[in-house]
Amino acid sequence: MVGGAQQPGALSARGPRHRLVRYDKRGTGQSEGTYTQDFHVLAADARAALTEARRIAGGRIERDGFVGVSQGGWIGPLAASESDVDFVVALFGLAVNALQEDRYEVEQNLARAGWGEAEQAKGAELSAAAGVIMQSSFREGFAEFDRLRRLYRDEPWYDDIEGEFTSEMLPHPEIGLRLFGPMRDVGTSWDYEPLPVLRALDAPQFWVIAADDTEAPPGETIARIRALQAEGRPIDLAIYPGADHGMILVERHAEDEPRRVGHVPNYFRQVAAWINTGDLSFARQAGAEVAEAAETAQP
Repeated sequence: MVGGAQQPGALSARGPRHRLVRYDKRGTGQSEGTYTQDFHVLAADARAALTEARRIAGGRIERDGFVGVSQGGWIGPLAASESDVDFVVALFGLAVNALQEDRYEVEQNLARAGWGEAEQAKGAELSAAAGVIMQSSFREGFAEFDRLRRLYRDEPWYDDIEGEFTSEMLPHPEIGLRLFGPMRDVGTSWDYEPLPVLRALDAPQFWVIAADDTEAPPGETIARIRALQAEGRPIDLAIYPGADHGMILVERHAEDEPRRVGHVPNYFRQVAAWINTGDLSFARQAGAEVAEAAETAQP
């Protein structure tokens, strides 16, 4: 399992035929090295973990692959692109780049706060400007970011901005960002574009999407996965309504904070069933919108 912090024994508990290898990211837990969010380094670590699992198991492995959780939705397919694996699973991950993740979070949160397309577009401008700074390791882009902050800071929607990084950057002056921003730089692969990797993979993929994901807004990812399916790529898709990040079911009421009410039924059982036989019946029983590769390919 690559990325995330989701119930490490859940898949291996599905039966004796499945064994899950999960490891601490470099620089965390019991792993040595320096922590990084460089997707290429993390993909190499995933390949090394697979190699070690194969060595330990000897000839007992019938099929193997990567299960990418959250950020692992970038790393798992990237690792698979340089490995001979039988499958790739992406759980509430993204098929857009990490800068776009911030933009879609900003737009989604403004929409949920009641703001329209005009305000969302302004928020996207701020996200794009903040992204230039992030991608340059806090060396470039401050003039445009400061211009937009001055332009919009007195508008009523401004305080409702929330994103992966834009909302954290807004209160701080340029000097503070230049001084302290690099201290938080963990080498994130901001320029990594997942779509070419996903398109080139021949190993079957299973994308599991939380329809109401607040941390990884899924709209563009769903559109891209559907487009790849139409191209004939071997990708199955399950979209779970009412599910937030981590496949947590959430109830939302207009005046109240969202309330967690449990996990998607048989979520891990569905992942194990797909890995084993390609079966998607548990997703259908849970009310997910399911699109299988063979059903979506264009002639």
